[in-house]
Amino acid sequence: MSYAVHYSPDCEKVRSQLSSSDRSSLDSGVSAIARDPYGRGTSEMRGRDHRQASAGKFIVVYQVSAGLMFVTVVRIV
Repeated sequence: MSYAVHYSPDCEKVRSQLSSSDRSSLDSGVSAIARDPYGRGTSEMRGRDHRQASAGKFIVVYQVSAGLMFVTVVRIV
């Protein structure tokens, strides 16, 4: 079961300004993270639920809310 994905307002703004191919790449990577937010290719930052991973050609920093099954993207690099 996948986690629901939410973007912070700043990340949603960045995402909306990407080209369609970059947005598709990001969305595909974030979808993979949502399927397994603690999985291989992710790394812990400040505690188990604050993580980063690659999403396409981007690095995303995200917060996992395991009890609510949410992944919130808080930064796109």
